[in-house]
Amino acid sequence: MNDKAKMLVLATAVFLAGMIVWTVFTVPPEPKASDEPAKPQNVEYHSNTITEEKNGRRIWDIKADMSVTDVVTQDTTFTNAVGHYYQENGMVVTLTAPKGVYASESKNIKLMGGVHVTTTEGAELVSDALEWVASEDRLVATGNAKLTQPGVLAEADRIEAWAGFTAFRASGNARLVKER
Repeated sequence: MNDKAKMLVLATAVFLAGMIVWTVFTVPPEPKASDEPAKPQNVEYHSNTITEEKNGRRIWDIKADMSVTDVVTQDTTFTNAVGHYYQENGMVVTLTAPKGVYASESKNIKLMGGVHVTTTEGAELVSDALEWVASEDRLVATGNAKLTQPGVLAEADRIEAWAGFTAFRASGNARLVKER
């Protein structure tokens, strides 16, 4: 080999060695896995209303002073909620509560902190908590539940109502008073 070829091989070797050193020292370190669980991402709304419609008819709506929705699960918590359930016969059920939770997957709504329910037909229900079980079209009041309808008073640990309060079941320390 002549001197030019030796110099070219040496320059190529130095260049390749330099590239290898540069590559090894400039690769960024892998990010360390965090021991902390990922924090849920929430969206907060003030004076927000959510609704559900079926076949073009409004089934229910809930308005709250503040709502916080988890963007992953779409579950929503409420503060100072006022809700309405619209029955097919035209009756409207109005619910109020200091706190509530809407479970997006089941479409169930749970209200807590002292719930007050009235209907346009004159029924009234109060309880510590109330859950709307969407799949069964049923309200379940728990804790000091008291249902007043024209001619009927029911008190119990648990009162389940459906069909626009035309049917109900009281259980747990239940007491029923019927006016004559």
